Amino acid sequence: MGLGIWLVLVSQAWAFSLLGPFPAWQLAAYGGLQLDYNQPGDIGGPMRINEGYRWNIPVIYYAFDQSFLNYFGPNGVAAVNQAIATFNNLPPMNQIVTDGFSFFINGQIVPTRTTLVNQTAQEIGLLDVKSTAMHMLIEELGLAEPERYAWALSSRQVVNVTGAPDITNYTVVNLNFDPITLRPTNMVNDILYGYEILEVNAVTIPDYAEAFEIPLDPLAIFPFTSVAGGRSVLTTLGGSFTFSIGGGTIFVENNAGRLYTGLTHDDVGGLRWLYHANRFAVENLETNVTFGTQLAGRNSPWIPFFSATNLIGTNLLVNTNLLVQEALRGGINKLQFQRVNYDSLLGRTFAPITNRFMDRFITNGQVTVQPVQRVITRPDIVFTAERLGLEDNFFPVLLARTGTGNWQNNDAINGIDTEVDGGPGVIQGPVVIRFTDQLPFYFNSTGGGTPTQDTHSQSVVWGSFNEGSADPIIYPQPGVVFPRATFQELRQRAAGGGN
Repeated sequence: MGLGIWLVLVSQAWAFSLLGPFPAWQLAAYGGLQLDYNQPGDIGGPMRINEGYRWNIPVIYYAFDQSFLNYFGPNGVAAVNQAIATFNNLPPMNQIVTDGFSFFINGQIVPTRTTLVNQTAQEIGLLDVKSTAMHMLIEELGLAEPERYAWALSSRQVVNVTGAPDITNYTVVNLNFDPITLRPTNMVNDILYGYEILEVNAVTIPDYAEAFEIPLDPLAIFPFTSVAGGRSVLTTLGGSFTFSIGGGTIFVENNAGRLYTGLTHDDVGGLRWLYHANRFAVENLETNVTFGTQLAGRNSPWIPFFSATNLIGTNLLVNTNLLVQEALRGGINKLQFQRVNYDSLLGRTFAPITNRFMDRFITNGQVTVQPVQRVITRPDIVFTAERLGLEDNFFPVLLARTGTGNWQNNDAINGIDTEVDGGPGVIQGPVVIRFTDQLPFYFNSTGGGTPTQDTHSQSVVWGSFNEGSADPIIYPQPGVVFPRATFQELRQRAAGGGN
């Protein structure tokens, strides 16, 4: 059964959602039924505006496991590096300016739509590795799916009526926030969303109630646009295959061939809110951050710590005594990822890295800095390619990633709050982002008669492509032990030239 509700509010045109560990209210059953949180594939739930989670280290180290190198090869590494560069190329958050309506980077307006289609990649059923990595990374930076939480249920109540059907009541909220006004809103990247409340009766997952977002702009080329939402490229993280029995390519919600050329307005707005130097929260340093050790033999023993990038402003107090662990801190302001080598398959020892930097915090209304160092014994983020199990006990899972269980919840030290499970908090590694190595596979069924090689349908395939006309790159790469579909084979199948 479903209850259709359409509601339009006067609102700003932008929005982002914040991600964090599920608070208790999102895991509870209301009227005997769970709400749309903690569904298969979810690693966390949407947070309120002051409950965001973020990294508080100046450099995030990433690496590729040998399994990723074996399957995707150098071109796959290059694709993920391009995704990483999207974030590294952002300026410091306090240099992303607004005129009260839009954001600007280096004088250029940040676009609301960055999704394009490569027709060749669409015809042969390719999923873009770079765009997929962008979506996975922005989630691990603390942003949830804004289109999904433009409307969200916060409670459900069943009223028994004598002699008549039961009445079900719902409370509905916006867990989406305008990055300029910070008000709740039901718009993302200038697209307005209504909703329809449905109670889903599923076979393989628990029943749940959800306010399903419905785009109200009939002229929108892509009704879901944000990289954080991922719906332009991947509708869900677990699969959602649509099959064409009797031949042809299997697409993921017809999103094959799509790619992101960059972050959208609301992606940038969400990151700016989380990581801005003036976005303060009481935070603890990561457990592997210690007080800085002076280096002998230099004109100044603190030279490695002090630099133009981490000493912003004047009138700073310098703490060179005991480590201040818990303090009021602003965001790291500039996202910086750095690649390191790592090989967990062969068990090679990871060479520890010492990152020395100045930690900034507020004490007694005064900005204070202290020299600290972080010894990294394994990368913060690792990319792998492996078998990830089955969705619905049947289809190979496309993607997986580390959950929010290791994220540090600082709700209890950020003011008086009777619910201490919401945030804000700190994102901590290690994080593993996993791509399936089971593509391509083939679907067959007795629904079309006796299954043979002539009646099967091929799955989507990992690829790399841009909006141009150059031939896409197909994965796995040549020279590895995995089965590989060539570009020519995929074109032939798309044209009806056999399976």
